Amino acid sequence: MNSKIIHVSIAAPGTGKTMAAISAIPGMLGHGKKILYVAPTLALADQVFKDIRRICSSLEPIIIDSRCEGSAEANLNKMLNPKESSHLIICQHITFQKCSTKHLRDWTIIIDELPMPISLRHMAFDQVQLKRLDLIEIIDNQIKIKKNKYEDIKNEVATFNKSKSQKYNQIDTTLSPAAQDIYNAVLSKLPVFADAYHSANEKIVIRIIEEYGFFERFHMAQEVHLLSATLKGSLFDWFARANGFTYAHSNFAQSTTDNVKDVTIYPMLSDKNHCSRGVLDSVDGASNDGCKVLQSMANLIDQQLTNQEYCLMFAYKWGKNTHSRKFIQCKIDSRGLNSFTDTHCAFTAFHGNPNPLAYKSFEYIAKNYNRSTDELQNAWKFTYKLEMTLQNVFRTSLRSKTIDKPVKLYVQDNEVANFLKNMYLPNAKIDDSLAKTYKEKKKPGPTPHPEREKAITMLQAGMKQAVVARATKLDKMTICNYAKAIRQIKAGENSASSTHTLEQWL
Repeated sequence: MNSKIIHVSIAAPGTGKTMAAISAIPGMLGHGKKILYVAPTLALADQVFKDIRRICSSLEPIIIDSRCEGSAEANLNKMLNPKESSHLIICQHITFQKCSTKHLRDWTIIIDELPMPISLRHMAFDQVQLKRLDLIEIIDNQIKIKKNKYEDIKNEVATFNKSKSQKYNQIDTTLSPAAQDIYNAVLSKLPVFADAYHSANEKIVIRIIEEYGFFERFHMAQEVHLLSATLKGSLFDWFARANGFTYAHSNFAQSTTDNVKDVTIYPMLSDKNHCSRGVLDSVDGASNDGCKVLQSMANLIDQQLTNQEYCLMFAYKWGKNTHSRKFIQCKIDSRGLNSFTDTHCAFTAFHGNPNPLAYKSFEYIAKNYNRSTDELQNAWKFTYKLEMTLQNVFRTSLRSKTIDKPVKLYVQDNEVANFLKNMYLPNAKIDDSLAKTYKEKKKPGPTPHPEREKAITMLQAGMKQAVVARATKLDKMTICNYAKAIRQIKAGENSASSTHTLEQWL
């Protein structure tokens, strides 16, 4: 057994990966294997339970999740113990990532969909608020537990947890949820950083980096099978390789065929835009009623839909104020959502860009693994934009083998459109007729001074620098730099090797 191998089954959503794995379970149990089936959502866990019972009514899977009495993690640890008679368990990603590794050597893990390997959280405090957390201290920008304060922090967290329980509703705590998160993180020995930034009042941003324990558990398991629509380039792939894992072909892998449905993909942003919250949540300058870009996109899509058509919409929480009776708003994590296969349109509206604070965390993680920060950033975008869009659009009739109506996908931009086409929809048409420029990409570098063009024109006309400075209110050094750039351009006009423009010099 090589515990650094993940057996993978990669195919488009809806093509039967889950059913292939479920169908193999009775035979695996018959050969003495113990199966732990790990699903991302309650909906998918419930569906797996029903499918197993339908295929083999004599099987009694144990389903463990937050709806069970007691802690899901504690319940799973109990059922994994060889003293129990359990041989088939269904749980969620969130429970598996924290379970004990003690008894996993006896279990074959089937993990449905790519798990999220990391969580990056942050919160802002002012100096006074932070001083109230007197059980921790900042050493070299990192949060540490003060000497001999470990037990005090444990007691604070325990009191907070009791105060949240109905059994202990008479207990009060002064600890905030944000402070409790910090205390839990330092107790778990997670990297917790404090970054100062300047605003009206100086703030301290606390960053928590939490790597989930999937790979530690995969390493301890007897065998691991991953069922997924994508893998290469994802966050999961980055961390799997960083942890020394390689991939092998899973016995559950199905032969795949191209999707031959009539599919048209409509990018909603032109290539002059950069898909971001700054664009999607900004006011549409062409709108007479001042509506935001996301609403303008929805209005445009609404005009394309017939009265009998409905469109699934996937957007961040801040984007869910888009109203139209033709839109069905869904959660972004739609894995396991199979109730809309009679719907033939979908609209995805999210950017996948990491929070600016995340970049420092990327640097820390990449340095820890001696790997590329750029690759980690690209993996983040792949997972939160491309992979998420793929999963969402396949909630429509794309996943149905019997419904053969045309499918229309309204997506963020051409990057997404080309990804979907190249991944699983090679016959799809990309139609740019709805793409608009709502907010053009900014050129890199500082915004030019509004008087810059006037100053350059005056200098090119031969006016003295002091006169230009007085007329434009620009400082003398800036005017000197403009004049220098103009002289350099003029000196190079007759040189064949000179390719610089005035914009490049400035």
